[in-house]
Parts: sequence; structure tokens; C-alpha cells
Amino acid sequence: MTIAKKYSSLPMVNYKTHYKCHKCGTPSYQRVIERDASGALRPSGAYRCAGCRSIFESLRAWWEPKRNVDFQPSAMHGA
Repeated sequence: MTIAKKYSSLPMVNYKTHYKCHKCGTPSYQRVIERDASGALRPSGAYRCAGCRSIFESLRAWWEPKRNVDFQPSAMHGA
């Protein structure tokens, strides 16, 4: 039995992850690399979605959707 045939008969596993882009659903990202003052390439600390290519300041910002601020009426409203 060839190796390819041996492994192709294994069932495919579908993993679901909570960690994915909140804009497009892609489960992968890349570090953003920029040149520093000396010209060396270094990670900037930001992350780019591998799907929609949006840039996020942190991994949490990549996977966690923005929360809406609850509307709170003013205490003076209606008085």
C-alpha cells in the first residue's frame, strides 16, 4: 500500500474555531512586517487577516467583534 493511499483513506476532520476574522470569517492571520529606522524588517505588532487583508492592532481585535455601546438616556431627558 502506498503512503498516499494509506492517508487518503483517513476521514477528514472538520475543526471549528472561535478564533477567526470577525469581518470575513477566515481562521488565519499574518504578522505585519515593516522596516524600522535602520532599514531592518521587523514585526510592527499589528496583524493582517489572510482573507480580507484588513489590519488589526491586536489578535483580540482580529477575532472579537466590536461591541455596540448601549444607549443611555440622559438624566435630564424628559425633566
